[in-house]
Amino acid sequence: MNTELPMCLLDWIDKDKLDWSQLSRNPNAEAIALLKENPLKIDWYYLSLNVNAIALLKENPLKIDWRCLSCNPCAEAIALLRENPLQIDWTNLSENPCAEAIALLKENPLQIDWTNLSENPCAEAIALLKENPLKIDWTQLSQNPNIFTYDYEKMRKNMLLFNEDLMKERFHPRNLRKFSSWGHSGGIEEDDEE
Repeated sequence: MNTELPMCLLDWIDKDKLDWSQLSRNPNAEAIALLKENPLKIDWYYLSLNVNAIALLKENPLKIDWRCLSCNPCAEAIALLRENPLQIDWTNLSENPCAEAIALLKENPLQIDWTNLSENPCAEAIALLKENPLKIDWTQLSQNPNIFTYDYEKMRKNMLLFNEDLMKERFHPRNLRKFSSWGHSGGIEEDDEE
């Protein structure tokens, strides 16, 4: 049984006015279906970037833009690259935020473009950079939003400022019946509240 909700193009949209290049980037399943019906209008460059177009790309391997596919952040794109290792654009793959892309780079460390990896925001890329500090491009890393983390110690100290007040409020007798699942019966009546 198909559990997906059926979709269609909005009735007021003129299909002839669609920009097929941009439609090729559209990840909606209906966009992919529309592209399959109109293969001559597909922009293969943009389709190669589309995370939901991998099946269509596999059906047309000679039309794949491998540079773009190397940027495609879905696991299926990386699997397709693994099947075609000579087609991988390592520079673009180094920018790819998909964890599977970083795994592929780790397997091929001599292919890593460290400049592009330095601006890659995924946690796996940051970890790889931490392991290779001499290869970091510090200019690119400075643009990377994930070079920051939460200061948990400062957060803990800030929480201590109102910790006592919070405890007083939460465990006030008027709130005890909220803890009945803890085995406490409540012990006070509604009219006993302050």
